[in-house]
Amino acid sequence: MPTRPVDLVGIVAIAPPSQLGVVVEMSDGGAPAGTSADEAAAAEGQDAGFLGPLVVAAARTADVPVEQVVSPQGRRLLPQLEQRCIAELFRDDSFGGMQLTDFVRGDADLSRMRRTVGTNDAAEVLPQVPVLLVHGDRDTTVPVLLSDRLAEQYEEQGADLEYERVTGADHISVLTEGEPRVRAWVDRVFAG
Repeated sequence: MPTRPVDLVGIVAIAPPSQLGVVVEMSDGGAPAGTSADEAAAAEGQDAGFLGPLVVAAARTADVPVEQVVSPQGRRLLPQLEQRCIAELFRDDSFGGMQLTDFVRGDADLSRMRRTVGTNDAAEVLPQVPVLLVHGDRDTTVPVLLSDRLAEQYEEQGADLEYERVTGADHISVLTEGEPRVRAWVDRVFAG
């Protein structure tokens, strides 16, 4: 079946995970060269709810044996990736109940995974259409600092960007609390 080209008019990104290459490399408690103090602080104390499955997927994609990256304690959680929905992975009896530094082996070489994750990162792309970036300032799933940095990068590159930090919103409530802003932006962008 022939495919038609997509005529992209704009992009709405709500709490997008970005800077993931750096975050993955920092998941063992270290900080790669060039990491800002804010980025290090954002990664510190993260549970494995979101980043644990990301680390596993990155290892598999980069052909790095999971056993070389994930601690024995973390490997006990791996069957849950096939048995639970994403929301359940954040629970205390799952990835959400384990610190990321306990999930990842202390001697893991994460550099190959960082490159793999980086190729799928919004921070690695310069959008050619207008972008609305929305993030709740109380998001503990995807730290708002990651969107702050993404916005800085896009602005430095000359992207047509509007960035909205929604006061008091977390990773879920930002969807409803940011909806009026998103609808108005989409209406304006589609109107031309």
